[in-house]
This record gives sequence, C-alpha cells and structure tokens, in this order.
Amino acid sequence: MRKHSAFSPALLLPAVTLALVALGVHAGEDPAESDKARAKLKEQFLIVHDMGTTPGDELAERIEKLLAALSEDEDTDLDFLLTNSPDADAGCLAGQTLFMGRGLAARLRTGDELAAALALAHSACKSTGALWENRSDGQLPDFDDTSGLMEGYQDYRIEPNTALYNQLVARGCGEDVDCLDKARTILEGLDVDREVLDMLLARVAEDMPEAALFERHGKPEEVEEAEAVEADEDFIESLGSIYREKESMDNLRQSRESILEGELRPAYQAYIRSGRSENTRWIRMLHYTRLNLINLHPEYGHRDLARAREDIPDYPHHAYFSGWAYWQQRRPANAVPLLQESLEVLPQASTHYYLGLAMNNRRKPEQALEHFRIAAQAGEISSYGSRAAGQLEALKKIELEQVDPEDGD
Repeated sequence: MRKHSAFSPALLLPAVTLALVALGVHAGEDPAESDKARAKLKEQFLIVHDMGTTPGDELAERIEKLLAALSEDEDTDLDFLLTNSPDADAGCLAGQTLFMGRGLAARLRTGDELAAALALAHSACKSTGALWENRSDGQLPDFDDTSGLMEGYQDYRIEPNTALYNQLVARGCGEDVDCLDKARTILEGLDVDREVLDMLLARVAEDMPEAALFERHGKPEEVEEAEAVEADEDFIESLGSIYREKESMDNLRQSRESILEGELRPAYQAYIRSGRSENTRWIRMLHYTRLNLINLHPEYGHRDLARAREDIPDYPHHAYFSGWAYWQQRRPANAVPLLQESLEVLPQASTHYYLGLAMNNRRKPEQALEHFRIAAQAGEISSYGSRAAGQLEALKKIELEQVDPEDGD
C-alpha cells in the first residue's frame, strides 16, 4: 500500500536549484531562516489540504518540463504541489510554488490542459509573492461572509496563521491585472492555444460553478458551453488513480460543503457515495473522523483515526483529532497535551476553542481567555469563532462581577 507524507521531498517537484534572489528574503533576514519559513509554509499548506499526492513518473516529467518552461523568463525557479483537495483549485504559493487540487487534476484530459491549469496558477505568482515578502507587516484580511475561500478556510483565520491564511485566500493577480488574460498570454508562450484554457474553465463551470478556481482567478464573463474534448489516452494513463477517483473526490467535496452548511445528514450520504477505493481510503478516513467528531461521536473518531494511521502513520494532525476526541469523552487530562501539541503543528480556531473550554474547566481563566480571544478571530462565519466570542464575553462578565467595589470603578 502506498504511503503518503506531508514532509516527503517527493511531493515537491523542483525545476532547478533555487537562487537566493528567489527566496523572498527580507532585509536583514538570514537566508537560512527564510528557507525554514518557506518549508514551514509548504508543510502547513499540505496539512490544510489533507497532504499531497506524489505524481507518477510520467506525470512528474510532464510537470517538470512545464515548470522549466514557465521559469525561463522569471527571476525564480518554480516548484509544484499536487494537493489532495477535492476542489477544483490552482494557484501560486508565496510566489514560487504552483499548486493544484486533485479535484482539478482529475478533470484534465490532455497535456495542453495541464499546461493551461499551470499557466492559470502561475498568473498569481507575482501577487502572492508580494504577500509573502511583506508577511511581517501582514494582517488578517477583512472578513467577507460572501467569500467561499474564507468560508472554506475559516478555521485558520487567526493571528498565528496570518501569513498562511493570506496565501490560502489570495485572490487576483495584482492591481489592474486580469488573471485570465495573463494566463492566456502565458499559454501562448508555451505554444498552446489560448482557447484550451477557456474550454477547460467551461467544463469546470458546468461541474463546479462555485469552484475555488473561479474566486481565486475570476470567471469568464461569458462561459461558453463546454465542448467535448477528446481525451489523450497517454495523458489519462499518466494521471493514474487521480483520474479514476474523480467521482470519489467529488463526493468528498460535496460532503465538506454540507458540513460547512451545517447539514450533517447530506454530509454522511455524500461520504457513503464516495466509495471504498484503496486510492482514497486514508483521505476518506480522515474526513470521516472529522465528520464523526462534529457529530459528537468520539468513539468513532478514535476508530477512524486508527484506520487512517495504517496508511499515514506520521500524519501531523493526529494530535489534533485525538485531542478533540478525548475532550468529547470528558477526558481533559488526555486532551490538553495533545491539543497543545497540535498548536505547534498548525494552529486552528477550533483547537484554541477546545483549549479554552479545558482551561476554564481547570479553573485557569486567564489562559482560557487567551485561547477564546484567538479563536474568536475566525469571525461569525465560523461556529468556533462565534462560540468563542460568546465564551469570551461570559468570562469577562464574571471577571467584572468579581471585582471588589472598594478597589475602584
């Protein structure tokens, strides 16, 4: 059985050796520290997207050739991440790493469409690179309850994740720059007909009109009816299980959307429809763990997490899920150290919320207040953010009531 690891070098496809000028080094910042910051960003990005899939040799070779071509006129060499996100998404991480969700990769039919997807991702590199280079001055973006990206990444909208969150919800390709036009120009430089991108977007729009791809890069004003594209059998073969598991990943995406909408029955139904394929087994088990914990079934959460560990023993979110399950079982002594450990891997609003409850339970109000304060930053769109705000208000009220009137106003 194939194993996956968030920290496997195979998940990152370097085109060529990186030059120091490409590292986004801040003035006075040690290049080694900048390298570490980029590596940490990529690790966390993969964790958010349920890790990554290692492309097969033939697909990896195709991607490397395209990365080399895209890097020819740039100050930086590009690398690539294929995430296990079931959404149709593609973009550029910190101005240097192109990424594509498995949900988009499964819809590709030809090598030219792969080039179109990477060209679209590459169109955003300048703007996300600027975000990364200015990360020390970055702030959480204004809350927007109409943003699908913000809704999907709501659990990460907290101050400890500012640099990561700005990359997750990055939209547009720079001031007064049309992402789609820029991508079409990039495609022409690869000797690919610009209409290939339009046909790909039309097909995605039919299947997934609210795909992250469209919010990130924009949607054509007039989406033409998708034309049938004859699949290149050699290219389809290079996709391997990515192509075969399209239906499974689509159902996982629907299940996640139902969870965000608070509709658990449809979420379970979509999960069941996702099938029992070995190629998506551990991804499904991790999703089922989260679904069962949301539905207050910690015993199932522990069971599903144990199953997922068979495929991915070093998955960094094990502490998060285990701590969450122990808290639901009213075992704070087991939950707290695991939840604290998970903060070192990737902070989340939900983690801070449960730690706030645990610290309040342990009669440590100052620590509880700090955890609730951070969790509340996720905003009203997040159930954890809104609940944390309520807990924060209640604790502050108790503190005020306990003030001795003789001590002053």
